[in-house]
Amino acid sequence: MRITRMVVPGLLVMLLSLPAWLATAQQEQASTPEGQQIIQQEQSMWQALKNKDRAALDAMTGSTAMFVTDKGTQNKWDFLNSLPQLNLQTNSLSNIQVRMPGGDSRIVTYQLHQSGTMAGQPLPATAWVTSVWYNQNGKWLLVSHQVTPTS
Repeated sequence: MRITRMVVPGLLVMLLSLPAWLATAQQEQASTPEGQQIIQQEQSMWQALKNKDRAALDAMTGSTAMFVTDKGTQNKWDFLNSLPQLNLQTNSLSNIQVRMPGGDSRIVTYQLHQSGTMAGQPLPATAWVTSVWYNQNGKWLLVSHQVTPTS
């Protein structure tokens, strides 16, 4: 009984501090050299989109990649073929988090702020984005990209 009185409060303190520890661990992953490399890859992808650089996007995207937006899903080839319809004027990323679940995959999430059009329709001004990158033979490839509009 006496041990229980000592152990239970200690466990509660540990459990209550877990969210703060996880937040710190998330920040640490984004600030590691590998986390920074993944963030750079994501920013390069957005620059290629802005420039409508099909060759760069093709090179950084895995052959089985999937893209998900409020309009539905696309495979890599449909995504690349839709590039001429995109007019991305501005974009910035904030609240960036990088997850390193292990192995050869990395997950990056962030809030996207953008302006432009797709097929003549305005792009969502803000969205939450999740991308999954896979390291294949030393090269990071985008294998999944989801944009969830918030506005």
